[in-house]
Amino acid sequence: MGIGAGETIVGNAPAGPYIWDPAGGRRNLGSVVGSFSTTVNGLSPNGRFAVGSASLDGTPIGASFANERVAVLWDQSGQHAALAEPTRYLLVPSITFPPATGGGFEESLNLQPYTRRSGIAHAVNDLGEVVGASGGQVGPVFVFPSFAPPQRAVIWDRNGNPRLLDTRPGNATSEALAINALGAAVGTQRQDYLRVGESASRAMLWDPVLGEVDLNALPGVPDGWLLYDAVGINDAGQIVGNGQFNGRSQGFVLSPDVQVVPLPASAFLFLAGSLLLTGCTHRFRIRTR
Repeated sequence: MGIGAGETIVGNAPAGPYIWDPAGGRRNLGSVVGSFSTTVNGLSPNGRFAVGSASLDGTPIGASFANERVAVLWDQSGQHAALAEPTRYLLVPSITFPPATGGGFEESLNLQPYTRRSGIAHAVNDLGEVVGASGGQVGPVFVFPSFAPPQRAVIWDRNGNPRLLDTRPGNATSEALAINALGAAVGTQRQDYLRVGESASRAMLWDPVLGEVDLNALPGVPDGWLLYDAVGINDAGQIVGNGQFNGRSQGFVLSPDVQVVPLPASAFLFLAGSLLLTGCTHRFRIRTR
């Protein structure tokens, strides 16, 4: 769901995803062929692109079935396309029974590409650059449920080429939730292990110049604050998200004038936007009301 220029909005209904604007009224966006459910998640600020995901029919895995999911991009002409996913690899165990072992077997691990699709798109900017995630299990899997790469934040360029934003080793997960006109994305990153007193989730910025930035590590963020997800980044230079202050749930705005403004504790934010940190020499600080 989202709103763009000229009061254009997108949403979901039992008949499928739709777009509405004052001039053309409401019209269906269309579903991906072979999908049993297609959902729209976001709209570009200029109203020319929309993104979402589609769930595909079950794929047999052993004695079970698992759904697949693809990220979807709709363009201004109303055409939609499933976005390709980054190539991921897994160490897959295999058992062989060579004759030389006299009836025994040998176990080995083989690096193989993971071919099942599990993408989701959350946001798109005016250039058609898309962010979301890829990886993780989709649907019920009862045979070898861990044989899937962890969900990781992804960006697709305007030509639909995917790139992992989060390239850490291990089983930690992440998701990109918003992107600005400069290609800076924000989202959340979940740790695969915890130290005493450490939170599982961290609000993140993936910037074309700065790279990966934990927003909690920015200079000047004082003790007592934990920023655990960032859900929007706008061209006015603000990041919005959710966190905790002294253990209490608290929405926040992180502004380029180096202030983090607490919002009411009941505010859980689903806003879109952007921030340019490059060249910022100020320290960040918390301002309370």
